[in-house]
Amino acid sequence: MRGGTRECESPRSGQTALGGTAGAVVIRVYTAQTITMAGNVQNVLEANGIPCVLRNEFLSACFGGLPPIQFGPEVWVANDADAERARQLIAEATKAPAPKTEPWRCRHCGEEVDAIFAQCWHCGARSGLDELLQAY
Repeated sequence: MRGGTRECESPRSGQTALGGTAGAVVIRVYTAQTITMAGNVQNVLEANGIPCVLRNEFLSACFGGLPPIQFGPEVWVANDADAERARQLIAEATKAPAPKTEPWRCRHCGEEVDAIFAQCWHCGARSGLDELLQAY
């Protein structure tokens, strides 16, 4: 019982009926490794008008010898109809940006530097990205 509402585990994995009513089903749409990741997903969903709830945010103390994913923070949507849209938003929000693959040429010494470096390995000059970011 949580907050005066009885939760009953549904036969379908990741669903919980609140108070035994047919229309009040919440669906787990995301399990995070950290509370920060789960909070970010919760913010994205709420900013897009999808009511959701964060669960297991304080269970990290249970990790011990058990797999952390079993106790990771979870985001659940409050409406069954929002589950698919929520998963799409989560996929967009958690997708890693494509890595920059083009090397850049140092403006100071002319050396070609791999894209993963922000500083020239030869002379120590910055890539110029710092100046661009500071301008904004």
